[in-house]
Amino acid sequence: MAPKSSETWSQRIFVHVPRREIAYVRFILEAHDNLAYLSVADKYEAVLRIVFPASVRETVTTVLAGLEREGVLTRLPL
Repeated sequence: MAPKSSETWSQRIFVHVPRREIAYVRFILEAHDNLAYLSVADKYEAVLRIVFPASVRETVTTVLAGLEREGVLTRLPL
């Protein structure tokens, strides 16, 4: 049996935020039933790595799209 891809368990999206918005983005993701967790991928550029289960990808992208419309973040290509 072939091993499952890590994409089966978790996925990730990278976003850029103003440094002052890092805590806000974390709060929003945690307020949605711990939808995803984030870590700082680049503290100098304020790039966040958002990690979540594949099963909630649609919800995560909807929440991030709302934050992007508010001007809080910019989604980065992988």
